[in-house]
Amino acid sequence: DSGTDFVSQRHAGMGFGSGVVASGRLWQARHGVDELVTVHIDGIVQCLDASTRAVSAQASLAEGSVPTCASTSLAANLVAVGSADGVLRVFLRTLAAEGGLQLIWRQRLSKEKVSQCAFDASGLYLAAACADSNLFCISIGASIERLPVINLPAPPASLCWCPAAPKGAAPKLLVALSDARLLRLEPPRPGSVHSFENVTL
Repeated sequence: DSGTDFVSQRHAGMGFGSGVVASGRLWQARHGVDELVTVHIDGIVQCLDASTRAVSAQASLAEGSVPTCASTSLAANLVAVGSADGVLRVFLRTLAAEGGLQLIWRQRLSKEKVSQCAFDASGLYLAAACADSNLFCISIGASIERLPVINLPAPPASLCWCPAAPKGAAPKLLVALSDARLLRLEPPRPGSVHSFENVTL
């Protein structure tokens, strides 16, 4: 559509490639601004005013790091970006005059690409699946902690969080595998041996 064309042209006009790998949405409550988030094949992450399409914040991955997936959290004002080199990054959308996207966490999860990532509704958990069949859950609070790795029985095809859990209950994650199985699981606890539940459709 014309909006997508405009975003691509805006990015290309700044001297970068225009291929959008992933997109999302943020809400700047303080200013009442709805933002689009785009992640481009050249590693540029941009926030754009949804009304004017003006770039309001921008960050970039390390040179040579190719993004493969992204997720945004409306609740926590966060942007997560996974890349082909197995690195997961978390950016905080700030109101800083310069940049406006602060890298607050970065970790290499795997030698294989990060194929999917998703925040839960609260923004307190981030799930990331890698092509080597490993699934990671990251707990986000006063600090950011990577929870014990979950080794899946097959490579993940997609993942999503179930609707908001009852107060006090851990959220549940649905993971579709490449062998057509669907798993349901909770974020693992430190020091625990994790298990998952097969879901029959």
